Amino acid sequence: MAASGLNASTYDREGRSHIAALADYAMHLMEQMKYINEHSFNNFQMKIGLNMGPVVAGVIGARKPQYDIWGNT
Repeated sequence: MAASGLNASTYDREGRSHIAALADYAMHLMEQMKYINEHSFNNFQMKIGLNMGPVVAGVIGARKPQYDIWGNT
């Protein structure tokens, strides 16, 4: 899982540059997967989905605290 735009102080005027950056990152990951498959004789497959909307983020767990993000996906 990857998330962007969680810090409101990093927004541009439109508040959406993080979406373009995340989409670019997803495309780069797909290119890298293709390269890995070509050079390692594997056939790894990856699917990427993007969603936009409000989330709640925080640390959960008393014994093993973990940072997590919850949204409508």
